Amino acid sequence: MISQIDLKIAQKSLKVNCLILLTLNSLLILSCGKSFTDEIEVKQLSSTLEITVEEESEVGQYRVKFKPLENIKYSIFKQDYLSNDIIELAVGVSGIYYDSKILSGRIYNYEIGIFREDKIFHKIQEQDIKIPTDLRLKPDESVVLTPDQSNNSNKDHKFVVLNRVSLSQGSKIITNGEKLILSINRIISSGGVLSTYQPDQTAKVGEHGRSGNDLIVEINYINGPLNFEMRGEHGGEGIRPKSLGEIGRGNKGLKGTDGEAEVYRLGMTGGIREEICLKRPSAGTEGGKGLKGIKANPGLNGGNSGSVFIDIKQSDNFTFNYSFHPGRGGHPSLGGEGGPGGFAGDSGGEVVYNIDEDLGPTFTSRNDPPRICNTPQGLQGPSGDDGETNTRGLDGVAEKVCIRKNLKDEIKCFDNN
Repeated sequence: MISQIDLKIAQKSLKVNCLILLTLNSLLILSCGKSFTDEIEVKQLSSTLEITVEEESEVGQYRVKFKPLENIKYSIFKQDYLSNDIIELAVGVSGIYYDSKILSGRIYNYEIGIFREDKIFHKIQEQDIKIPTDLRLKPDESVVLTPDQSNNSNKDHKFVVLNRVSLSQGSKIITNGEKLILSINRIISSGGVLSTYQPDQTAKVGEHGRSGNDLIVEINYINGPLNFEMRGEHGGEGIRPKSLGEIGRGNKGLKGTDGEAEVYRLGMTGGIREEICLKRPSAGTEGGKGLKGIKANPGLNGGNSGSVFIDIKQSDNFTFNYSFHPGRGGHPSLGGEGGPGGFAGDSGGEVVYNIDEDLGPTFTSRNDPPRICNTPQGLQGPSGDDGETNTRGLDGVAEKVCIRKNLKDEIKCFDNN
């Protein structure tokens, strides 16, 4: 991930007067008493070192150079603000010293001082050093830029500042639709791409696709071909309406007709001798069909391609290609789920005749649900149809690309492929 490190350093752990540091041979506890701020120390040792950052030959590699302005031995303590680690970088060195163990884009704090006869470290100089940010991409590798949130000089655009950029064939820098000013010192490109979004990037369900937005690219020097893909995010799918649930259930079916049965007993207190089904009850009618579901929601709109202005001061072997890919409208949702079918009507009951073997029929009784006759079950009604379909979202539109290839050239703008 490429970024200008958003560091608002409210406190520095090296700013206190009492520190515990490990020297070469012993653990020294620093006192809170007399320090380098003594008048004599200030007069003799002010501006002891010139500290500069130098580029190495490989993109992404740098070194910090310490050049003494006085003939003294000095020591260096280093703090990495990202990890907050503090190390004893050098002790008692003289002449020019280099720190090559640094990373592109990081900020380091250096404290320079001397160990006097009392073996206490006396700081005489302190400086924050920000290492330039480089970017080197392998073939087909992609990286999404992260703006420098600490730079608020432009209210409309966020900033990304890169020193050296090396792009291989098919490698891609992606802005992710940020409204950016991208400032690059030097680019060596073998067919790299600057794109607003990844291909087929789609918004979440229920959201419109984002625009590629306004992009300003300032390049001091470029060598080789560079391609620009102005993309809008595809619109999200519509949100499916809620199911009707019980509110949409169909009507219950009608109850079936009663059946008839006879039960023969052996005397008033005797057991059952025989059970006969004379007429089977009918099943209840089928439940009604569920109500139709709510109409589908339309798809969401695709994002516009965005616009880019490319301003190049100097170029060699530079070719420029661009393409517009507005976001497509999103698909409509499915229609809302229809209501469940109505419950089947209750089956008919039974009229049961209890017949005593000696006395004949004595009484009838109605039993619900049936026990003797095998009662068929009714059917639940069918579910309601899903809601009607709807339309896709609107496609985004192609905006424009403007470029000035060299300071002496005129600005040319294009608004279609």
